Amino acid sequence: MGVYRTAADDPGTDYLLHHPDWDRAELLARDDGHFMGPGLSWPELVRAADQALPGGSTADPRARLPLLLPAFGEDEVPADAVGRLATALRPRTGVRAPERLAAALLAAQGAPGPARDGEYSWHIQGICRALRLQPPGLVESPPDGEPIVDGMNSNSTDTPTEAPLPLTLTLRADATPTTPALLLRPWREEDTAALVEGHRGAPADASASAPAMRTEAEGLRWVRHQRKSWTTGTRYAFAVLETERDGGEGRLLGHVVLKDAAPGRPTAEVGYWTAVPARGQGIAPRALETLTTWAFTTFAPTGLTHLQLLHQVTNPASCRVAEKTGYAFTAIVPASPPDYPADGHLHVRRADG
Repeated sequence: MGVYRTAADDPGTDYLLHHPDWDRAELLARDDGHFMGPGLSWPELVRAADQALPGGSTADPRARLPLLLPAFGEDEVPADAVGRLATALRPRTGVRAPERLAAALLAAQGAPGPARDGEYSWHIQGICRALRLQPPGLVESPPDGEPIVDGMNSNSTDTPTEAPLPLTLTLRADATPTTPALLLRPWREEDTAALVEGHRGAPADASASAPAMRTEAEGLRWVRHQRKSWTTGTRYAFAVLETERDGGEGRLLGHVVLKDAAPGRPTAEVGYWTAVPARGQGIAPRALETLTTWAFTTFAPTGLTHLQLLHQVTNPASCRVAEKTGYAFTAIVPASPPDYPADGHLHVRRADG
């Protein structure tokens, strides 16, 4: 089933698998404008290519593999992947070195970008948990014969849940020789006027992922959405504030957000923007680094391994912020007008890197 999100600052579609006996749906994939995911791991891709349905128009696995390649997303490509893809490409292309083409295609990834988490990507593990199945080769059965999946006993009916974090949570970044200390805390309704002022002078064609705040009504609606999402545990959005010398709150400098972090989920997404008067002062890298450290400290013990950062290629400043904070460029994702008229960049930072 598809669930459409139409919030002004969070449009997109979530594709879910559900059954009447389950207490929650499992996320299969997500389409967030210029980002689609999570994508298939190499074992899943090969298995899909090898298992053609009778009567299909393309039953040859060597022909099916290139057709399925756009759905590929894995950050650790197996050693035999280049050879297998080159074998599929050789009779179907005119290139002299199909191995080089295969390596380039595998390195570029598909539109989803990396999605690996062990031998099978995370959404397959979630489905197997829900169905109480064991993906072949993922884990061994314990001595008592009860199969386990992703470290959980498959006979358990418990589904990982997360109590929303308190709205009193605060994070801090120390001062530098040229910039003040930063305070990161959940948004409040009294921030609305500063929010609107901070967007004054922003481009009129701001994308849906970073909408312009032209009026206090728009700003208040946005703040209330951040607070509601916080209480449901789906989105942890922080206002970034300057810290006064006495430790009090100063002017609003920007915003950082962690989206879709939950126990058992290996990936989540980060985002940010900087208020117009504060741009060019190094605020975004410091705030993003603070958020990143907190995210891994909070969620890595329950499974978080990757954080993703996405931006359009027309925003080179975001590339610089990503590089400064250790988010490695991973893939180009295609444009999706009208919200995302240009191609995007996918950056990833690993918990262990």
